[in-house]
Amino acid sequence: MLEVGTGFHPELTGRENLYLNGAILGMRRAEIARKFDEIAAFAVVEKFIDTPVKHYSSGMYMRLAFAVAAYLEPEILVVDEVLAVGDAEFQKKCLGKMSDVAKGGRTVLLVSHNMGAIQTLCMRICLLRQGRLVFDGPADQGVAVYAGGERGNQADRWCRSAGAAPLSFTEISARLEGDQPCICLILDLRLRRTDTHSRAFLAVDLRDEVEVTLMQALPAGFLDADRVDHNVRVTVALPPLIPGRYWASLWVGPHNTETYDAVESAVCFEIITSPTPGRTFPHHRTHGWVVPHSWLEMCDT
Repeated sequence: MLEVGTGFHPELTGRENLYLNGAILGMRRAEIARKFDEIAAFAVVEKFIDTPVKHYSSGMYMRLAFAVAAYLEPEILVVDEVLAVGDAEFQKKCLGKMSDVAKGGRTVLLVSHNMGAIQTLCMRICLLRQGRLVFDGPADQGVAVYAGGERGNQADRWCRSAGAAPLSFTEISARLEGDQPCICLILDLRLRRTDTHSRAFLAVDLRDEVEVTLMQALPAGFLDADRVDHNVRVTVALPPLIPGRYWASLWVGPHNTETYDAVESAVCFEIITSPTPGRTFPHHRTHGWVVPHSWLEMCDT
């Protein structure tokens, strides 16, 4: 499925398009009739099945088109980014249906940049970069390779010259202290003032491998607007984290609607052990993500 709804005619009803599209995809009329009610129910268009599809909303149109394709029951189902559109409920149903297809012994080839969908559905990842195969293996490892390649290899120490902003980061170093489930991320920061600015505060955003924001840590205090150089130690108490790689981004500004400077994915760290004492296991796609949690201690010297 390179495009959902290929072969639909706007003047035909949903019923007529269902038979037409099914025939285009290789289904026999008797097979379509046997699955008709199930397909219409999956698409949630039963009440409008005899309405021309030109009157359908885009969501209704897509649900019916995907349902026809999903119920074709091919040996190999190739899906190219069709889940990039549609509402959350539609995407959830699509993932569930493709999972059912895979569990039935058939092959699903999903082409996507949605790492959440990849981890939910896939057991194996083939990662292509500039037309070359750079990884072929377990899904969790493939996501880590993809995320690392997208954001680059992050060092424990990051430096640069002061930017044009009134206040900017010039040096960032990081380390972890403690053990699960009580780990702290220690950040030693240097900032340089190049122009007059309002008093500003720091924020630290934590994201996982699939770009899900887990938390934002905000301090209670502000950076002194009169000081030229700031040497700041930030201690972020992390929530219990499942094994995997995580990225911390930093920004500084006078309030949440204005940013003086920001460093995306400035720090990368990896959690190896489970938050449950005495257990170690690899990251698994069915584990839930942590709830938002924020606590940050800042000391400007």
